[in-house]
Amino acid sequence: MKTLQILALAALAAAACGCARQAGLAVTHTPNPTAVHTAKIPGGAPYPHMWFYRTEVRNNAAVPVRITGFEGWLRDGSRWIPANIMNRPLTSKDFAKWYADGKPAAGGWIQPGASAVCDPNWHGGTSPVSPRCKWTYEGVDAAGKKYRAEAEIKSVPEKGMVR
Repeated sequence: MKTLQILALAALAAAACGCARQAGLAVTHTPNPTAVHTAKIPGGAPYPHMWFYRTEVRNNAAVPVRITGFEGWLRDGSRWIPANIMNRPLTSKDFAKWYADGKPAAGGWIQPGASAVCDPNWHGGTSPVSPRCKWTYEGVDAAGKKYRAEAEIKSVPEKGMVR
């Protein structure tokens, strides 16, 4: 009984300090908020106003997880709308190609304790003030268990561009 109390207290303390390990997938954007407005990307910047950051998708599950789909979203009033440069649902193949910084996620698979990284990741638009933006990720393990994670990226307006 005393061991259970100690374990419960340790879990409570970890949760209170933000140190608790998340089960399944976890997404982190850095820096967040981002005020980075320039970076080298293939083909150059597709929008006049851009925000750049590093996105890491970590597998905290005890088994490999395959990312089956992911999406960028922009807030429009009271709803989130899908928005990505491909104008179509993003797949495991896209994930493996885009999230290849560090250890590649071959076939969209992320091994237990490993991360897949896209650096730089970005979003952009025609206004120096970005709407709210987030990325979502859906995955599945070999047994068919589904995983989902999301994280919002906060965008600092471009200096000198907003009145």
